[in-house]
Amino acid sequence: MLSVDIEMRRSFKKYQDDGPINIRSAFYGGRTGPLKLFHRAEPGQKISYFDVTSLYPFINVSTIYPIGHPEVHILNKDVNWTKPSDNIYNLGILKLFVIPPSNIDVPVLPMKIGEDQDERLLFPLCSTCAKEHPHGDVKENYSCPHSDYQRGWVSTCTSIELNEALNEGYIVTKLFRVLEF
Repeated sequence: MLSVDIEMRRSFKKYQDDGPINIRSAFYGGRTGPLKLFHRAEPGQKISYFDVTSLYPFINVSTIYPIGHPEVHILNKDVNWTKPSDNIYNLGILKLFVIPPSNIDVPVLPMKIGEDQDERLLFPLCSTCAKEHPHGDVKENYSCPHSDYQRGWVSTCTSIELNEALNEGYIVTKLFRVLEF
């Protein structure tokens, strides 16, 4: 029905999904993108670039893995997490509502925008602006007019990613579910 009825699909997109965790929604492809397109080197200044082909083998060797069956927590509660110590789940996958900081150079948490064939992985500072301009845009003197709630989104992420996001100024306002290992 959703594939046929466009209006119904739009209304479901506005719904805040507090249902079960889909573990696959916590997995994203790699991140690519230059942070600076041009730099004029000063005399004697060295410039370089990094080409990281894959961190997957390094992560396999150097980090902890979840083992066994997770404990499922169905919470659906309001929280105000602003720092990693607020997150009591050391190793888990969390489904939550997150608000990004309004000004950060390299955003931490991604979201997917678009339909099946044209789905894009973005790292936005405002989900509403990202949905309004899914292919990007250049605007002189741009200022996001949206509220914190309009800027945020439901994210499924690992506790490790969440802690890094909290270190960078993200705020968690709602905790839906947790798979704790």
